[in-house]
Amino acid sequence: MIKTTLPCYGITLSMSAIDFGSRGSIACSSDLYSTCSSCGGRNCLYQCDGSHIGEDVQGEEEVSGRLQYNGAVDGILSMILAHAVAGIDVESPAYLEGIETAMEAAGENL
Repeated sequence: MIKTTLPCYGITLSMSAIDFGSRGSIACSSDLYSTCSSCGGRNCLYQCDGSHIGEDVQGEEEVSGRLQYNGAVDGILSMILAHAVAGIDVESPAYLEGIETAMEAAGENL
């Protein structure tokens, strides 16, 4: 198992090799996702009790924006993982700068 933590946004890549006919695995995790302020879920659509009551009631626009942003994060993380699997040096300063630029754009445009 190869595990790499990039020095931006808490991105962690985990890859295990394919061994004797078994399937390898790849995964990517990050602190980038926006979550429901009531339950902490990434994909909550008014499903938790807290999103319906109290001062933290989330509007449709906020939920829609969170889901769109998280979709962009999924796409960026998938690309990083695919690049790592293809042998691209995802730890190079230029690549890390590209990740930061992509995340800033996602945050500003969604």
